[in-house]
Amino acid sequence: MKEWEKDGDRERAEALAARATEAGRPEALFALAAMRRDEDPVGAEACYLRAVEAGHSYALGHLAEIREEAGDQERAEALAVRAAEAGHPDVLGRLAETREAAGDQERAEALALRAAEAGDSRSLGRLAQMREEAGDQKRTKALALRAADAGYFDVLVQFGQMRENAGEQEQAERLYMRAAIAGHPYAQVRLADMREEAGAQKQAEALALSAAEAGHPYGLVNLARMREAAGDGIGAEACYVRAADAGHHGALTRLAEMREEAGAQELAEAFALRAAATAGNPTALAHLVEVREVAGDQERAEALALRAAASDPLVLGRLVWRRVEAGDQEQAEALALRAAAAGHPDALIVVAMMHEIAGDLECAEAFAVRAADAGAGERPEVRFGMGRFWAYGLDPDGQRSKPWDRTDGQSGLFNPDGSA
Repeated sequence: MKEWEKDGDRERAEALAARATEAGRPEALFALAAMRRDEDPVGAEACYLRAVEAGHSYALGHLAEIREEAGDQERAEALAVRAAEAGHPDVLGRLAETREAAGDQERAEALALRAAEAGDSRSLGRLAQMREEAGDQKRTKALALRAADAGYFDVLVQFGQMRENAGEQEQAERLYMRAAIAGHPYAQVRLADMREEAGAQKQAEALALSAAEAGHPYGLVNLARMREAAGDGIGAEACYVRAADAGHHGALTRLAEMREEAGAQELAEAFALRAAATAGNPTALAHLVEVREVAGDQERAEALALRAAASDPLVLGRLVWRRVEAGDQEQAEALALRAAAAGHPDALIVVAMMHEIAGDLECAEAFAVRAADAGAGERPEVRFGMGRFWAYGLDPDGQRSKPWDRTDGQSGLFNPDGSA
């Protein structure tokens, strides 16, 4: 249908759309109308009308827009009301914006209110924003409050942010408070921050907890960071614990770091293991692996690296490489073998590279073969390491392929003339 419409065979395109509509697919007429909208608004309107008659209610919105563009406001409104009654109140909202842009504020408000009554409370919010941009603060506030009364609390948060950016803290706080009372999580979080800054910690915690219960624990993390910055480590940790309990996995990582800094290694590991197990986030474990290794506790470093490998096998590879850099090649090789036995053969590639650097190419390739046989090389960074040993692949007998030339006519894929 689209191809025939583009080629100018409009009759055939219409016939196909009509057949599709008879088969219960009125969206074909809707699509045809959309194609004609710019170049042939009259033809588009006819197709939209036929789509409506066939049961495509959203076409009413496009008909309303066409009538509005033609200056037929009364008909446009009637069509928008029909669209709203058919479950598309946003059509009334768009029409309200059009009237507002044209300077007809009274009619714009009336349409936005009807849209809100039909279920599209956002239209009042958008209208309020247009008034704000025009500098009409009195009507802006009235419309924002009506939008909130209709259940669209985002508008209170939006205007709260505007007031805050303008330095009008009290007004911003009042708007956030109204949205927070209605259960808006962002408003609760922002208001919690403001209460914390004002020294009202209990109120701040209550608001952040309310947001966390609604699935937004980042407010508790905000409080924790603010308390850390203020030197209140105990208060910060309490907030991180609550955030972690509410599902914020980053809070677990910070708790692990704080416990490690305080010398409580067992608690630090417990938090790190919990972060890895519940969120697949091995960041804290990887950090503790480094800390234990630097402190000389190789056994514990290995144990933690093996636990972290379930989420990030590269932790093991980094630990192997650290031992290589420390000159402890024997320990590096032993760890790589234990890692491979535990189901993480990628660490063997690190040992292969170690032997290659040392000039022992035979041993390097032997480890690379063991790594490949064990299933290493699924990730790009590991394949890159393996490619160092087999840049030209392997022959059927498992031996390394010799360098080939695409144009030598012998080992290549093509003859000098380009033929196979």
